[in-house]
Amino acid sequence: MTSLTLQFATAQMDGILGMAYQKISENNLTPLMVALKNNNQIDNNVVTFNLNHSDKDSTMTLGGYDDNEKSGDFTYHNVIDQA
Repeated sequence: MTSLTLQFATAQMDGILGMAYQKISENNLTPLMVALKNNNQIDNNVVTFNLNHSDKDSTMTLGGYDDNEKSGDFTYHNVIDQA
């Protein structure tokens, strides 16, 4: 990304990629993760992040995790507020 679009700059929103809950989504749209799960395009409603601080790229995986990126145990975080 090299520029900021007018729509993104002026929209009354925050968040990323429709990953919020439907009750707080823009125009009550079905969030991306819910749509993917409902259409059997992902196995689990899970997002994993592999954040690297070396020369290797960080990754985000939707619907599970990448076995090639896993080392050690996962850390899970519960959602404390859906609003």
